[in-house]
Amino acid sequence: MKPSESLKIQQLVSKIENKTFDYHTIDSILIKLREFSGDNYVFYEVSNFIAHNKERNEGKFSDYTKENFLKLMFFMKYTYNKDEMNIIKGVPFWVSDLVTVLISEMSEAECQKKFRKSKAGIKERIRQKFLVKDKIFSAKPNAKRADLENLATILSSYVIHSGNVFHPDDFFDEFVSCLKGNGIMFSEDAIRESKDKILMCVLLLLHQTNFKFKSLSSASISIAEDNGHLNLLARLNLEPVNVFIAVLQTNLAVVEWCSREVSEALSMNNTLPDNVTLDENFKLSFF
Repeated sequence: MKPSESLKIQQLVSKIENKTFDYHTIDSILIKLREFSGDNYVFYEVSNFIAHNKERNEGKFSDYTKENFLKLMFFMKYTYNKDEMNIIKGVPFWVSDLVTVLISEMSEAECQKKFRKSKAGIKERIRQKFLVKDKIFSAKPNAKRADLENLATILSSYVIHSGNVFHPDDFFDEFVSCLKGNGIMFSEDAIRESKDKILMCVLLLLHQTNFKFKSLSSASISIAEDNGHLNLLARLNLEPVNVFIAVLQTNLAVVEWCSREVSEALSMNNTLPDNVTLDENFKLSFF
């Protein structure tokens, strides 16, 4: 890092210590430090996400959201709507993506128990016996009954997750670690006093970020309320319903960190529009 850039970050961090910072300050720190994050992977993921927040197609948020929405799409189509799952005639190409996800989630021991193959072995077997062509995933002519049964076993193993892509405490600890690792001088106690305010800044900076997936329609994440606390929800339109998955949960109370208008909006709509900001007390408010 150039000394001039280090000085800029030092000046920004001093604003946190002096309690004169806002979300623009946190935005600048994250963007300036993201290429110097070292082994602080959570910090890097968040800062990279914020730096490219118009539309994302990679990273943990994107992967987590895509994986869960693939499972939900499969559930909606073949369990809720009761469509026929006929791999001989062919199914939508995104089922192939789901198969890849489900294999990656299995342990080596589970693969050996279910298929008597390693994860790499069952993945290669699926590649040999099934194909995607013209956006259709189907069995090849040489697929055997055992291959069809293995595919059915894989597709029955899905578990939909909802919660934290990362824990807020992990992000904050790595935020502090990244500052230390780059030689920034600061009072850790002073920084930790502003932990909740910094997290409010991160929530705002992540709000209304869009995902673009090859196999899915676009999804977006937005600030929402759950059991009186703020979180981030990913939303995807799956006809006939909108489906929501929690990607980040916090202990930040709505009554403490939201204006009355925002609190009322959350109670009625659960998620917020994009015309929100942070006031001088770091409360979410409309502009």
